[in-house]
Amino acid sequence: MRTERRRASFLLAAVLLAGAGCDPPAGEREDPPVLSDRHGVEEPAAAPLQRPRLVVLYVLDALRADHVGHLGGSAGISPTLDRLAAEGASFRRHWSTGPNTLAAIRNLFTGEVWAHSRSWRAAGATRATLAEAFRAAGYRTGLFSANGYVSARFGLARGFEHVSREALFEEPAPGEPFVNRSAERVHAATLAWLDALAGDEPAFLYLQTIHPHNPYAPPEDLERRFTAGIPSKIRGDTRTLISIQRGRLKPSPADRERLQGLYAASVAQNDRELASLLEALASRFPPAETLVMVTSDHGEELFDHGGVLHGYTLYEELLHVPLIVRWPGTVRPGSIGLPTDALDLHATLLEVAGAPARTPPGPGRSLLPLLAAGGSPLAARPLFAAAPGVSGGIAAIRDGDWKLIRVGGSRRGWVMGTGAGRSRDPEYLFDLTADPGERHNLAGHGGAREERLRARLRAWLEERGRVGAGEPERPEEPLDEETERRLRALGYVD
Repeated sequence: MRTERRRASFLLAAVLLAGAGCDPPAGEREDPPVLSDRHGVEEPAAAPLQRPRLVVLYVLDALRADHVGHLGGSAGISPTLDRLAAEGASFRRHWSTGPNTLAAIRNLFTGEVWAHSRSWRAAGATRATLAEAFRAAGYRTGLFSANGYVSARFGLARGFEHVSREALFEEPAPGEPFVNRSAERVHAATLAWLDALAGDEPAFLYLQTIHPHNPYAPPEDLERRFTAGIPSKIRGDTRTLISIQRGRLKPSPADRERLQGLYAASVAQNDRELASLLEALASRFPPAETLVMVTSDHGEELFDHGGVLHGYTLYEELLHVPLIVRWPGTVRPGSIGLPTDALDLHATLLEVAGAPARTPPGPGRSLLPLLAAGGSPLAARPLFAAAPGVSGGIAAIRDGDWKLIRVGGSRRGWVMGTGAGRSRDPEYLFDLTADPGERHNLAGHGGAREERLRARLRAWLEERGRVGAGEPERPEEPLDEETERRLRALGYVD
């Protein structure tokens, strides 16, 4: 009965979408779709929605958008992701909502930006998650994360009936040669669990690999390919990167170039492994019944503003991440310039699950009308991001190509970034069209536009501060020894 209700909800959604300008049956289509930078679809697109048997939300940890081939990366760095983008829809201006895994995935799973740690401790555990929505819709749910932050310990396993321990990142033995095999471990655990399910059961999978996240330790062939000719032998292990971040090690220009090459090689490594996973999934589930969404939780600094790693700024190298959506027969191929964020991805997945609309509506909006129901453009909206773990907090608003960052500060003043990447301005205003690298801080010279952005961001922070007000804060549990060890291997714990 529940399955029939879900199917009926999808048929109703299809009728509503058809009223917005849906395609004729697939056999009657004549022209391929063109997804417009003007935030709509120029040709009719997409067959009526059907319930996907397999939904895969795949996260490459710390992947910057500009290191994906079709988004500006090196030639040949990501042929699998580029093929997925050609077969589906690629969002060119997709934003993370936080500069580290814990903040970003909390937001993605709940559809809220938790700008204050206090708000999460007071209200986060009561917010429904994506996995809970899919489980209520009759899906089997599996969590295969190599990052220990995406776990029950941090409130992010709710709704997942299976939480893989085999997928967790393993710390390398000191002094031994090490290759980061995270993607292989995550994929093997995923396929083993899928093979244990009954053949007709729908499944929702969350996969997160530690690529290109540190340690940057790719296989030898890819290391040679992406670092050839660079006069440096520096390694990309976590200990070395932390030493750079904290100013104990001063990398030379060649060292920086080699670390960037090791990061690129790590992207290529995950991309190669992803090709094998997609082939294995296609042998188990018909492609037309498989929805694959590939994104990242956040980006990586790579010395763009002097810093290394991630978590302490809200520059574009940490917020601009890829989003690729492939669903053959439903999502038309195309490139989309509409600014979107993880809250939109959350809302899209809720609609896929057939979950009831939120009351009141959340800030995110489903992208399915844009992807699958031609003639139904979405209006741009301001996007917000926050780094609640930084002392005093950091928050940002992006409206079109203008962006304002506000630093909360502390008794020691305003600080964004760490080590060589530290800066001390209380506000930053950037015109991302004229200054995509965010080199020229226009704060104090932006006139009425700046005032509007500042007022909107201030109001948003005040509203975010009220979330969970009056509810008791849940105390944070101390880290157990194993969790602390795993997080330390990723540079999260001293």
